[in-house]
Amino acid sequence: MGMITWRNIFLFTVMVGIILFSRWLPHPANVTPVVALFLFAPAFRKGIYAFLIPVAGMAISDIFLGYSTISFYVYGSFILIYLAGFLLRTSKSFVRITVVTLASSTLFFLITNFGVWLHYPLYEKTTDGLILCYTMALPFFRNAVLGDLLYTYSVFTVARYGLEPLSAAFDEFKNPGVRETIS
Repeated sequence: MGMITWRNIFLFTVMVGIILFSRWLPHPANVTPVVALFLFAPAFRKGIYAFLIPVAGMAISDIFLGYSTISFYVYGSFILIYLAGFLLRTSKSFVRITVVTLASSTLFFLITNFGVWLHYPLYEKTTDGLILCYTMALPFFRNAVLGDLLYTYSVFTVARYGLEPLSAAFDEFKNPGVRETIS
């Protein structure tokens, strides 16, 4: 990817916009495309833009939505989810996408709710308090899993059947006889 092209800038802008607007618009709790975009970026793009795309979207939207005591846990889990996206670079099979997405949703749930338990006075700082914290968060986890799977399948489908052919067509138009794949 290395070069800055109008296509890379456009993709970057669209993805940041999706994150921003998905977090601002009314939606069921924890049903956003953020996990999907953190998985998508390293799976389809190389270089610094792959990292900046989802982080910029989160950081810009958090300027307006506000940071919280557990923002460290939220961003930390998203960085781990971004790293999991590299597992999708070599194979984007339905099974692999499903497993990586479910693992990412679970990772986010475990890390962020541990942060809630640790930093908020809602729960006793005991094993029972931690279990209660995770139990009370299960409805949010269900929403997150459903949203993460829906958005991840959607993003990867659009990339596979929309962006790759569009990219190839653009490159063919720009450089007849030379084809470049999305990396």
